[in-house]
Amino acid sequence: MKMESAKLCAFLAASFLLLTLLMDPTAACMCAQQTALEAYCNTPFFIRAQFLDATEIEERFERIYDIQVTKVVKGPRELKKYKRLYTASQSNLCGYIHPVPFTTDEYLIAVKKHPNGLSTSLCGFNVRWDHLSKADKLGFRKHFDSECRSLGYP
Repeated sequence: MKMESAKLCAFLAASFLLLTLLMDPTAACMCAQQTALEAYCNTPFFIRAQFLDATEIEERFERIYDIQVTKVVKGPRELKKYKRLYTASQSNLCGYIHPVPFTTDEYLIAVKKHPNGLSTSLCGFNVRWDHLSKADKLGFRKHFDSECRSLGYP
């Protein structure tokens, strides 16, 4: 009985060690790829905005971007009043890391409401507006609402 128990413990320890070695420790955040339509259907709010500045709150692992919302693409108009965008401060925590230096480029940003503003993540659909295809721009402007309904999204 002791021998079987020792073999079981050795097997479990070896299995744990093997799994630990095979896992990528930097892969804490895993995101599913989405098309523009899927992102639109699965996200409550979309805005177009410019990034102005960023502040990192290290003790909360949080980054706060100062933004200027230029257009509410999906959601209530009141989203235009928000000036802050919250995210985790590290990409392995699914935080969105905006490229610097900040420019006047507009970004299409998938957002959720946050107690002090809006929030986004690395897994959100966050794309420079001028990098979208003409078809996707048209979809965000006019067609995606009806396409989502026809696909059964609320």
